[in-house]
Amino acid sequence: MARDYLGYVSDVDSELWRADYRRDGDTEIAEALSVKNTIPNVSAVLFRRTVLADVLKESLEELCDFRNVADWICYVRVLQRGAVAFRAEALNYHRRHAAGVTISSADRRHLDEIAAMHQIVEQMTAIREEKRRAALEWRTSVARQFGLTSVSSVKS
Repeated sequence: MARDYLGYVSDVDSELWRADYRRDGDTEIAEALSVKNTIPNVSAVLFRRTVLADVLKESLEELCDFRNVADWICYVRVLQRGAVAFRAEALNYHRRHAAGVTISSADRRHLDEIAAMHQIVEQMTAIREEKRRAALEWRTSVARQFGLTSVSSVKS
């Protein structure tokens, strides 16, 4: 159990999640979610119900295509329709289980899904070169963690 996810998101932005902020969804996608899923604790998220319902209705087939990154694509689709507000104060606790989907699926499919997410985001918005490099570094790190020899055939 960790107090926060600052260590996990520090390669995306070392300062952003240390303070409350609000910004439009496109900026959040381009500056954070283009690298990795920076919202690892869905139980800490409040959604506008109508927006989430619309995204689930319109994107259900796409979400079902993914085993490991469906939450990430859902966040991206929701943020395409609005904004994000982040509160730095921890308002809930989150425990990761060894048998959780993300932890227990250290395989090529998982890595390919991460690469697919990078490609989806890059197709929807302009990504700065710094964020492209960070995304590639994230995939390389995950490949190493999973014991895989290549990052992915998907273009970064």
